[in-house]
Amino acid sequence: MALACLRATLPDVPPPPLAGLGERLRPLAAPAVLRALLAAAVAVLGNMMIQTYLAPLLHGLAGVTPSGLGLLLTLTGLAGIAGARLSGTLVDRIGPQRSFGLAAPAFALAMAGLAMCWPARPVHLALVVPLLLVWSAAAWSVPPAVQARVLTLTGPEVGPQALALSSSAVYLGASLGAGLGGWAIGSLGPGALPIIAGACFLAGIALFGLPGRSTSPTPDRDTHGHHADL
Repeated sequence: MALACLRATLPDVPPPPLAGLGERLRPLAAPAVLRALLAAAVAVLGNMMIQTYLAPLLHGLAGVTPSGLGLLLTLTGLAGIAGARLSGTLVDRIGPQRSFGLAAPAFALAMAGLAMCWPARPVHLALVVPLLLVWSAAAWSVPPAVQARVLTLTGPEVGPQALALSSSAVYLGASLGAGLGGWAIGSLGPGALPIIAGACFLAGIALFGLPGRSTSPTPDRDTHGHHADL
């Protein structure tokens, strides 16, 4: 249904010219772009550790059953939509760096709350659910900030290549997060997941906040014409 709606409403756009592998990877030559993509991969890694193994984490924390997990996934999904939408607005108003700078500490605080709940388990869902909502909203507010910053650093001339690399960084972080999360559960237990995930987001903000120079000859502006933080 979603694909049919898109097909009916989106205008036809001519395809971009074909580019070789070297042209597609050219944005990686800029250290600031590479750091932004690495920050995205690290942040998504931390998020997917929680999202992939949410069932054992919540079962250990609050005895959540599969039926209860479905409801919680719905709530966190709605929070993620809200976080992504809010992030787009913040990127336009305060720039991608500050937007990311708000999301990462919120994520880390939610993870700290879950980590502190673990020794006191089982805990009531009334304590866990707000933390989950903050987690999901903060996690899904990262992609708009990353995409805007990468576009600002590379310029519109290589925008398609830059966005493709941004997606690749997200998928790399997702796969590594699932693998690392499985290792953490097997070696340290589910209670270690929030600690590692929070540390990943803090590392991400450190990488994302490093200063850089745009590879574009045009002034540093985001895709909506506002000045963007570098």
